Amino acid sequence: MMVGKNILIVPAPNARQRTKNRLREHGPSFKVRAVKKSVQCFNGAAGVFVDAPDGWFGWLRLDEIVVDK
Repeated sequence: MMVGKNILIVPAPNARQRTKNRLREHGPSFKVRAVKKSVQCFNGAAGVFVDAPDGWFGWLRLDEIVVDK
């Protein structure tokens, strides 16, 4: 996953409700702003910081999303 790239995301089968809600509320299309192996708000799990076209931005856990090709 490259910073600055536009991606389409769907929730993974194991996704928590928070991730499913963010994808439902802000759509599947996001721009990648940062990728980290350890994100403090996820207790050290890997995450991706994304921007949505509607103005929302935030972290999503990498193990809870699937990048749709």
